[in-house]
Amino acid sequence: MRLIALELENFRQYAHAHIAFEPGITAIVGANGSGKTTLVEAVLWALYGTRVIREGTETLRFLWSPGGAKVRVVLEFELGNRRYRIRRTPTEAELVQLDTRGGWQPLARGTTAVNDQVLRLLGMNHLQFQTSFCARQKELEFMAYSPQKRREEISRMLGYERITEAIDQATLAVRALQAEVEGLRKTIGDPQAVQQQLQEAEASLQQVEHNLRNAEEQLADATLRYQAARAEFEAQQTLREQYLDLCRQRDLLQNDCQHIEARLNELRQRWEMLKVAHGRYKAIEPEARRYRELQKELAELERLAQAERERTQLQARYDALHQHQQQLHAERTELLHKRTALKQLEPRLRQAEQLHKQIQQLRQVAQRAAERAQIEAQLQTYQQQVEALRQKEPTRTDLQHAIQRAEQQLNAQKDAHKRTEQQLTALLEQWNTQRAEVSAQIRAEEHNLKQLHARLEQLQALGEQGTCPTCGQPLSEGYHQVLEHTSAEATRTEQHLHHLRQLLHALQTEPTEAQALRTQLEQLRQACDSLQHQLAHLQAQQQQLDQELLQIPRLEAQIRQLERQLQRIPVYDPQEEQRLQAMLDELQPDVERARQLQGELRRLHTVERELQNIAHELANLHAQLTALPTGYDATRHEAARAEAERLRPIYEEALQLHSTLQQRKELLEQIERTKEALQEKTAALQQVEQQIAQLGYSEAVYQQVAQTYAEVEQFLNALAQTVSDLRSERARYAALRDHLRQQLEQIEQQQRLLQEKERELLTHQTLRKALQDFRTELNTRLRPMLAALATEFLSTLTNGRYTELDLDEEYRFTVIDEGHRKAVISGGEEDIVNLSLRLALARMIAERAGQPLSLLILDEVFASLDAERRQSVMQLLNNLRNWFDQILVISHFEEINEAADRCLRVRRNPLTRASEIVDQELPSSALLDAESPL
Repeated sequence: MRLIALELENFRQYAHAHIAFEPGITAIVGANGSGKTTLVEAVLWALYGTRVIREGTETLRFLWSPGGAKVRVVLEFELGNRRYRIRRTPTEAELVQLDTRGGWQPLARGTTAVNDQVLRLLGMNHLQFQTSFCARQKELEFMAYSPQKRREEISRMLGYERITEAIDQATLAVRALQAEVEGLRKTIGDPQAVQQQLQEAEASLQQVEHNLRNAEEQLADATLRYQAARAEFEAQQTLREQYLDLCRQRDLLQNDCQHIEARLNELRQRWEMLKVAHGRYKAIEPEARRYRELQKELAELERLAQAERERTQLQARYDALHQHQQQLHAERTELLHKRTALKQLEPRLRQAEQLHKQIQQLRQVAQRAAERAQIEAQLQTYQQQVEALRQKEPTRTDLQHAIQRAEQQLNAQKDAHKRTEQQLTALLEQWNTQRAEVSAQIRAEEHNLKQLHARLEQLQALGEQGTCPTCGQPLSEGYHQVLEHTSAEATRTEQHLHHLRQLLHALQTEPTEAQALRTQLEQLRQACDSLQHQLAHLQAQQQQLDQELLQIPRLEAQIRQLERQLQRIPVYDPQEEQRLQAMLDELQPDVERARQLQGELRRLHTVERELQNIAHELANLHAQLTALPTGYDATRHEAARAEAERLRPIYEEALQLHSTLQQRKELLEQIERTKEALQEKTAALQQVEQQIAQLGYSEAVYQQVAQTYAEVEQFLNALAQTVSDLRSERARYAALRDHLRQQLEQIEQQQRLLQEKERELLTHQTLRKALQDFRTELNTRLRPMLAALATEFLSTLTNGRYTELDLDEEYRFTVIDEGHRKAVISGGEEDIVNLSLRLALARMIAERAGQPLSLLILDEVFASLDAERRQSVMQLLNNLRNWFDQILVISHFEEINEAADRCLRVRRNPLTRASEIVDQELPSSALLDAESPL
């Protein structure tokens, strides 16, 4: 996988950014918090969606983006000579592919569909990707899974999961075939028993058909009697329904008459109450009018009382403001005197500022003097390092000869291991084939013995006078001869079967030669691992020496650069700084007095503004006092309130009586309508009673006819049920007959199918065992290879301090220090080991994947490393070019630029509050060497 371009819009700190990625090492540098890690998070979010976001999707939007602006990330990458582009927003996602004609063809749309398609393209989920090819900030721990899960994830990333899938498929097939074989064995029935059941079913079917014909004749006679009884019953039922309907009408009319009479009495009582209310209203009407007049007078008095309260509040505010105005006038006069004093001190203040600037300039020169001393010390250190490296050059030839001898020994051991492995495989295949053949013979003999026992039982059941079931001829004299021959054959079969079972039991144990070959194979494997570790150790030493010697040109270039810097640093004069400081100390009392007066005079503008506001407010208060009305009489106000309280209940009673008297006309109309309704209901009741008398209905006649009809119907239903039962029984016996015929045919088919499934089961069991052995062998080889590669990286990162790393069966690491297992390591050393394991796993995947993932991302992995370790990592980056075409290194350390082909600098724009990306070109070493000294 290789990144081509990344575009961000309103994502995290970025309003808009676009990066065109290139092959080689790209350094992304910038201050902490500038947005470097956000670029990695954007790549991961484009590939895998919200599951990689650490703070949640609500924090994705750029804080200063305009309303309605969308969050969008577009990632373009190349994988397997094909180019893809992902466009993702918080709610949408789209994946397209570049075709041969230069157009983009859609592959998936929607977040779930795109996530699934990316998982299929890359062949790993987001946790696996971050464990190998992307080391994120503060997430260096190698394979943060449980031990069992760690082994599964490593195997899956290296493509070994296909073997596990094949084993799972073979296991499922074996289980299915076993269940199918057992089911077939249980379901195969006895053909003679089925034939006997078939004869019994045919006899029963004939008897049921005879009974059915008799029952159908009886059903026809009962149907005629039922139709006559039903016609008479329906006539009586119609007459009864008419009678009951008239009775219901009569009851309803009687109930309506009672309700109407009660309603009429209630209306008459309400009429009498209205007469009483009319008299009371005439008596209290004058006092109610007096209450309304008092309400108008009270409203006017309340308005004058409110004006009097406002006058009191305004006058108090006016007096307080007038007093504050006098205080501010006195303060203003004092501040004007201080302003005059400040003008007299201004020349002394300007002189002090000029002296302070001169002292600052001298101190900057003093700082450069300290820098000069530091550069001189650093120059001496670089010169000593170059001399020490020159002395190591003769050692390189000795290491090359040692590596050649170690490689020859390792190849010889690998050849012996391969020959032994082939011998073991051939022996196991021969052993498994022999066991399979014996098992097949046992099943065949068991089946043959079962048939012989069945034949003996059949012969004993037929007897000497019976008929041969095969040819149909009488047994007679040949009966005993056939019986003895069959018994002898069964005995021989049992003996042979016993011999085969003993042979199979002996074959269950793996051959002694195979166990010896396994022991020899393990010894050879351990020897290969030991030689592999020895070779890795020598290669790491050679690589470390090569990397150290590569530092000589870089150190010489830095020496020349430091010499040029020494010529540009000016000379510092401490006596001049002391003279200027003495003059500044002499002016300090006047400067402090001037600073104090400046602080106090800031109050002058505030005082003058407050005086203007107070004058304006006093004028407004005087105008409000003049506009208030006068003439309020408190005594009259209290007397009017008392009289109004006394008349209020009478006024409220008058209102209620007036509302009641408005109902007189409506009440008279209701009384008349109720009388008319009572007359109508009485006439209708009399008419219904006449109709009931004319109908002539008799309940006794109806009950007699209904009983006769029920008896005839019950008899008819019983006969119909009998006919239905006989028809069902006939159908059941016919179905049973057909089923037994089919069952005889199926028994023969199942016997043939059982033999096929047994052969297929044996094939799948053999295949599963072979795949399990192959997977065990692969997992046994994986751990030493990963440890060897990680040791190579660890040796480079620690400058040869640690040259051996061990992984246990659960992939937990242990550092070997001078032959001893180091139980405790520091946090920085643990980060180095985790980084080495990540790089080793990424290298194995890059070498073994069907379509190489040539991308490596290192995000702030140098934070816990000291300067020496970071220098080793930069040397290691150059070596990683052999396995990764594209490496992104994110760090806030500027020296990372020395190992990079290209530098992208991330900075925050204080005006737009957004992060920006600047493509900074890196100068070549040739240009630095050609630069002339100043």
